[in-house]
Amino acid sequence: MANDSFAYTHRGFTYSNWKDYEDDNIKIFHEVHDRNNKYVCSFPYSPYSVPTPDVFCRWIDAGMPSADKMGGHFREDHNKYHSRWLDSQIDRLLVEGMTDAL
Repeated sequence: MANDSFAYTHRGFTYSNWKDYEDDNIKIFHEVHDRNNKYVCSFPYSPYSVPTPDVFCRWIDAGMPSADKMGGHFREDHNKYHSRWLDSQIDRLLVEGMTDAL
């Protein structure tokens, strides 16, 4: 296992990841910490890629929804199109939040 040297911070929450090296693959574990560097939750993202800072910021703005709230982990083509799926779910939640505020 090795730590990556970068992190994204938005509204007091920091994204970081670490990699688990196996014989046949590398899985990325995504973590979210608060201002005090206390673990808050996992970021629901593919274990085979790293989210952009924009995706992380939008996820925070959407209320940090769990994978279950966004439709679950086991949808068809979820891993193949994970970034596009996550973007659409975050957008949906942001729109619902704006609508609820009206």
